[in-house]
Amino acid sequence: MTADQVADFNSVVSLEVAVLVASPPGSQTVPTAAPVFTLLGTQVTAPQDTRLRRVFEKTIELRNAQH
Repeated sequence: MTADQVADFNSVVSLEVAVLVASPPGSQTVPTAAPVFTLLGTQVTAPQDTRLRRVFEKTIELRNAQH
């Protein structure tokens, strides 16, 4: 669930993080279509430029979470 759907943050035991990283300009040729990436179920359209992009996702368990 997303943060706006959490009724009690004391019940949260983990979180998910997604990052779309981009290289410096000139790392690849210009794509024929705008690249689309999915970050935790949300589609993001990147510009048609010469940056190489990659998605990283991680689930993090909270250490002192109340179970």
